[in-house]
This record gives sequence, structure tokens and C-alpha cells, in this order.
Amino acid sequence: MMDTNPIAALPTQQVVVINGDAAVMSTLETSLDPGRYEMVFVESYAYAYASIRRILPDLIILCASLDEPAGFQLLTMIKLDPLTRDIPVLTYTDEGQDARAHDQTAQIADEVPLLPARQAPG
Repeated sequence: MMDTNPIAALPTQQVVVINGDAAVMSTLETSLDPGRYEMVFVESYAYAYASIRRILPDLIILCASLDEPAGFQLLTMIKLDPLTRDIPVLTYTDEGQDARAHDQTAQIADEVPLLPARQAPG
């Protein structure tokens, strides 16, 4: 019996996710149909370039942090390489540790009064 569902007849596409955290992975699981996409997760930038050249995926999702230049160096390498330059790259960028630490400090500063409350004379 032949499958007449046009979506089921499409080939599986490979997606490489580099340095994705739990939130990104959760979003991808709900967004990308598991029957249509084969997900390959690479946990560090150190192995990402070799993995991309070996797999030659249909899409790369690069999770980069502004305070870590390795993600942007990897993006440059991918786009300069004739073998990988035509692979679409989706970048997910967060503010980095410095910005998060600044936000946490600002939140604490908002919660703690700068001057102690004055006591009534008495």
C-alpha cells in the first residue's frame, strides 16, 4: 500500500543544534516535528565544526552568548568554508553571564533600601 500523505513522503532533514540549553531544546521539541527532523545536539563549540562538516545538515541552530566569542568564531568558520557556507544558520543569542549578573544585582538593589529607615526621636 502506498503512502499518499505528501508530508510523510518528504525526506527527513538533519538539524544540528550547537550549545543549546534546556529552554532551547524544549522549544525545538515542540516546534520541529520529530518525524521530519533528525536532531543532532552538539554540546560544545570544540566539536561543532567537525560535526557540521561530517554531517552537512540542512539547518544549523547556533546558541551563542554575547560574552563568549567562540560561537561567533564558529559562525565565521561555517560561512567562510565552501563546503558549509550555504547551510542556513539560525542564531539564538543571549546576553551572557555579565548581563545576567548585572540584572540580578539590579534586582537586589531594588529590593534592599539604600538607607536604613529613620527611627522616630524618642
